[in-house]
Amino acid sequence: MSTVQGVGTRFCGWTHHEDGTSHATQWFVLFFLPLVPLRRYHLRVLTDFTATEPFLSVSEQGFFAGYPIGRQVDYYQILERTALAWPEVARTIAWTYLGGPILMAWPISFLVGLGWLWRRHPEWNAESWPLYLFAVLFAAALGNAIAVPLIALRRTRGFRGGLFE
Repeated sequence: MSTVQGVGTRFCGWTHHEDGTSHATQWFVLFFLPLVPLRRYHLRVLTDFTATEPFLSVSEQGFFAGYPIGRQVDYYQILERTALAWPEVARTIAWTYLGGPILMAWPISFLVGLGWLWRRHPEWNAESWPLYLFAVLFAAALGNAIAVPLIALRRTRGFRGGLFE
């Protein structure tokens, strides 16, 4: 199982258990977006997420020699293959195509709303607080647009924590 520049197969829809094992569905992905569920596994994640791993590694051979490419190596112990869990498939699709985009875009709606309010209240141009509010919301929009996909990609690798853990 692997992806090259976001195309290939990867695990999504993780369910972690107390005993350190997990259930995950292997998906065909395009641009890291799950398209087709292939099979489901009961497995153990062997990747050490506490070790320093860059999101990009440098290729040592081939056409991309010496250039960074999106490549990560994760290790799993497959315990058994199980039947597809359709509620898990539905949750994965809902998160990928509805929940994730909403989490990434909600600050933009505040920016648009602030712009609308600013036009409706020209007296605010003389005050500085709307500019500070705009700066905070712009930082939140940029942070969400970066953090949400990074957290999602780490979780597709079997990581149980958040972005900074």
